[in-house]
Amino acid sequence: MALSELNNITSQIFRNVNIQTTSISEILILTGIIIASIIIFAAFVYGMFKLAKALPSMSVKNFIILMLIIGVGLIIIGILIP
Repeated sequence: MALSELNNITSQIFRNVNIQTTSISEILILTGIIIASIIIFAAFVYGMFKLAKALPSMSVKNFIILMLIIGVGLIIIGILIP
């Protein structure tokens, strides 16, 4: 039952903005997804600020390693998305 509720909520989120909750479990799942999304977004923003602060003081070797990691990450994302 819990997996069907999770499937119902995520399909509602990704289909359109109109969310109709009918039970307390759907409300709790939706609240958990929103809280997790906020935390992930805040961590991303924090990481971007730390990266922007560290980027000018990076050595060439560290910068190349960073670009390599970003490139590999984008390749993996590109393979997983389709």
